Amino acid sequence: MKHSIIKKIGIIIFSYILIICVAFYFCDSIKENPTVRYSLKSISAGLDYEQRMFKGHSGKKSVERITKPFLTKKDLDKIDLKNVNKLMIVAHPDDETLWGGVHLIKDNYLVLCLTNGKATGNVRYDEINKVLNKTHDKGIILSYPDAYKLERVDWGKAGFIPYITEDIKTVLTYKKWDEIVTHNPEGEYGHIHHIYTNNITTKVYKKYINKNNLYYFTRYYKKGDLFKVEDKLKKLPQAEVDEKMDLLDLYASQPGAFVKYGQMIKYEKFINAKDFKNSI
Repeated sequence: MKHSIIKKIGIIIFSYILIICVAFYFCDSIKENPTVRYSLKSISAGLDYEQRMFKGHSGKKSVERITKPFLTKKDLDKIDLKNVNKLMIVAHPDDETLWGGVHLIKDNYLVLCLTNGKATGNVRYDEINKVLNKTHDKGIILSYPDAYKLERVDWGKAGFIPYITEDIKTVLTYKKWDEIVTHNPEGEYGHIHHIYTNNITTKVYKKYINKNNLYYFTRYYKKGDLFKVEDKLKKLPQAEVDEKMDLLDLYASQPGAFVKYGQMIKYEKFINAKDFKNSI
C-alpha cells in the first residue's frame, strides 16, 4: 500500500515537471502560459481550500451575499449603483473573471452570480469579493446549488428555474443598463448552468427590455480546435492578459478550471446577442 502511494505521488510530480519542460520549450515565460501557471497552483489548491473553508471573507465588502429567496429591490437599494451602468450575469464565481476580467477592470459593472460554488460557500465568496475589490466593481452572490453529493445540480429538474427567473428579472428591470452581458447560448464549453443562465437571461431580457444591448461571452474553442481559427481571433494585449491572470490568481481554489479553459484567457470578447450565431 505504501509503495503504491509513493508511486502515485511520483507520477504526479513527474507530470508537473513534464508540463513545465514543455512550457519552457514553447514559450519564454511560465507567467504567459495558463496551463503551466495553474497546474503548478493546483498542487496546493486542495489544502488551501480546506484551510479557508470556514473562515469569513477578508477585505472590503464589494459583494452582497443573498441567501434567501427572492432578491428584492431593497437588496439592490443597499448597493451604491449610481456610477454602475453595466450588468454581468454569471453562473459561478470565477466565470466573471475568466470570460470578462478585462472588461471588469476597464468599466463599472454589477456582477450577479447565481451560485456560491460550494455548499459552504465561504471560500468562493471570499475569492469573488477579492476580485471585485481589485477591479472596483459591485457584486451580488446568490445561493442556488452548484453541486450536491459531487453531482452537478440540474436547475430545471430541481425546480429552480422560476426562482432564478424572478431574481434575474429584479436585477434587469432595476435600472436602465447600458450593457447586459452573460454566458453564450452554448454555455461556452457546454456547462449546463451556463446554458440555463443564458436561456433565462435572454428570455427575461426579450420580454422586459428587448433593445440592442444584450451581449454574450465569446465563442469557446477547445485546445485542439483553437488553431483552426486562431488567426481570425483578436488577442488581448499582453499587459491586459497579465492583469487578467493576476485576477484569476485570486481564485486559489480553482486552478484546475483555468488549466482546462486557459487557452481562451487571451481571447476575451463580448459579442452582441444578435450577432452571436454567425460569430467566430
